Amino acid sequence: MSKNSITSIKTPVEIREHLKKNKLEIDPDHVLREIDKEFSNGNNGRKAVDVKSNFFRAMTLVEFENGALMYTIVPEQYRTFAIDFMRQLQEEYNCTLPSEKATTELVTLYFVRILELQRRINNYINDQMSKTDILFFATLSKELDRASRQYLSGLHTLRMLKQPSLNVNIRTNTTIVGQNQLIQDNKNVKPI
Repeated sequence: MSKNSITSIKTPVEIREHLKKNKLEIDPDHVLREIDKEFSNGNNGRKAVDVKSNFFRAMTLVEFENGALMYTIVPEQYRTFAIDFMRQLQEEYNCTLPSEKATTELVTLYFVRILELQRRINNYINDQMSKTDILFFATLSKELDRASRQYLSGLHTLRMLKQPSLNVNIRTNTTIVGQNQLIQDNKNVKPI
């Protein structure tokens, strides 16, 4: 055995540590380093949306500001509106946490889905419908109902996230909380 082969044998812990230092090409740290190199080389102008590019990957890291991922799934006619609507919701609800911002994006997607389904339904209403079209129309109607419920549920979730929590400390034996509501402390009452 040579001296090099003895020193190249590593323990599983050493191998794991070595692997931790390596990054996949989609790792955020790697993508940011690569995009920094591109910007340093003078490539910092307007970029086309290519989902495999480092620029696009870097833009997804600030998704809740620019809607890069949402751009890929929203029909073209709604893209500008969707990004603006998401930003307006974030402003309206003063969203600062990622979970709040993610909820505004979901609410936006649900709303865009409602618009798209309504557009499709309107197109079918204006045309003569065959039996197959009527079945498709019924499916679109159900999807519209579902999208509406998801939108309202997402909006409700966003409102709940932004509501301040209610902390109540009660240090009396009897407390009137609201109209016709009474909390009584029965520490000294023996069970029947």
